[in-house]
Amino acid sequence: LTILPETRAQVKRRLENLIEPPPSTLLTPQHSLPAVHPQPLADKLKTARNLCDVSKILANFPGTFIKSFLDAPLSPLTPTNSLFFPEAQSIPSSPTNPLPLLNLTIANMNKDPAARHARMPPRNDTTVPKWDESRPRELPQYFKELEYLFADCGIADDMQKKEYAAQYVSYDTAETWLGLPEFGNNIIIGNNAPRPYTYQEWKAAVLKLYPGTDTSTCYNLGDLERLVNQTFNSGLATLGRFSDYYRDFQRIARWLLANGKLYCNKERHLFQQGIPMSLWSKIVCCLEITLPDHHPEDPYDVDQVFEGT
Repeated sequence: LTILPETRAQVKRRLENLIEPPPSTLLTPQHSLPAVHPQPLADKLKTARNLCDVSKILANFPGTFIKSFLDAPLSPLTPTNSLFFPEAQSIPSSPTNPLPLLNLTIANMNKDPAARHARMPPRNDTTVPKWDESRPRELPQYFKELEYLFADCGIADDMQKKEYAAQYVSYDTAETWLGLPEFGNNIIIGNNAPRPYTYQEWKAAVLKLYPGTDTSTCYNLGDLERLVNQTFNSGLATLGRFSDYYRDFQRIARWLLANGKLYCNKERHLFQQGIPMSLWSKIVCCLEITLPDHHPEDPYDVDQVFEGT
């Protein structure tokens, strides 16, 4: 077989390209790749023979591979991935460390129970306890709501409680409260050493300034009789007006009954006296039907009259 000279030159050029690839013209000296040593033709032939051996192994792939996998010894301390990636055994394993807390303030709050308390609101805040000075009887409720706020905010010092209690009222009222002797720090009882006035002692002194705030003298019989007379004179034209009379009467009468200042029969007679005669006659007719066994000389119970209405 005769090869033309031009063909011989082409074959020679192809062999040279296999041995040493042409340099790239796109790379600059600053970004050039590392030098690549030319691979001899004998190494390329050896690689081809290895690929041929691999093709023979792959011809029997699943059976041969599975058998070699099952026959391979597996150590309990050896990761399974090392069968496929032997270099994984050389990677040192780092111990598992817990993640640090992202917010140190939260950690401090968890350690310190006092840090979890809310803060006392400022004077003009909408959430502060309110007291209408024109209604002295509501002053104990003001202190009760204030003490709930003390518990939420962790206020335990007596002097701080006194100052906050005077902070949410008017300036003149606060000046009166802060001027009490019980707001001071020293009290002498007998031969004992001086001690500070407590918050409860100061609150009792404040409540004494307003008649009607003492729970032991909340109502008297005159208050109930005054309500009965006002209701009888104004009349009970609607069911809503009658319901108002019933609630106001029960509020005063139940307190008087609980404190032994009123008897049951007196309560029933007073409630009936507040109802106008035109309405009372109609209520009696209804009660005679619903309560046929009731003795006519016994006064009807307050709840029975309300239900009959």
